[in-house]
Amino acid sequence: MAGWKQILVYFVLALLFNKVRCQGRVVGGLSMNIANTPYLVQLRTLRDGHLFCGGTLVTYSHVVSAAHCVREEILENTVAVAGATSIYGEGVQRLISSYLIHPSYRNVTGSEADIVIYKLVAPMLGRFIQPIALCSRQLKPRDRVLISGWGKLNEQSEPSIVAHSVRVPVVNRNFCRRNYLALYGEDRIKNTMFCAAELGVGDACQGDSGGPAVFRNELCGIVSWGRGCARPQFPGVYTSVWHFQDFIVKAVRNM
Repeated sequence: MAGWKQILVYFVLALLFNKVRCQGRVVGGLSMNIANTPYLVQLRTLRDGHLFCGGTLVTYSHVVSAAHCVREEILENTVAVAGATSIYGEGVQRLISSYLIHPSYRNVTGSEADIVIYKLVAPMLGRFIQPIALCSRQLKPRDRVLISGWGKLNEQSEPSIVAHSVRVPVVNRNFCRRNYLALYGEDRIKNTMFCAAELGVGDACQGDSGGPAVFRNELCGIVSWGRGCARPQFPGVYTSVWHFQDFIVKAVRNM
């Protein structure tokens, strides 16, 4: 009997190993169910259902995302989707009634204030849908944030069909600033941003833009920009929600 029990244990462990091994990446992460991130929102084009950015539900009627995600005909041709793990999932869908981009934002790589607030035509209500609180303190190096989205699994891949998450540390600002300064010849790491990645291993990627970076169940960052995905010298760059709390709160109150 002991031999059969041992075989059974090996069989179960082999199944578990193969299940984990076959899961994909944000870059370096794992596939997950939307129940684990009920604040995570898809932004899709209404005409063809194409997912072009992520977002975060901060009230049942308001989504925070990246300003660089705003497109032409954003009101006529965009639907926000919550409660769906897959990019093909129906979830709960709402059109956008209005939006507000931070006045300091400029449509160039590395612009500060890369943040937009969307007001939905009606509240998002349903299973696996829950707004998240805003960041209550400024992040420090080595704080680990959870990033989630449907972006590429690596620089060469197609965007993911299902949501993925990875937990990565906040990177020292001087390291991040120095490397991007050498790349661009100018300082693009503003004080209203932070950098985060498991260097060379885990990072956000194309398609994750606008999505959340969560620390201790609070929205602390918005996926903004970077050089490639999970490159050892170039961590992802995030809009710091802590710096824009007043903007978000006033927008939610007045929209």
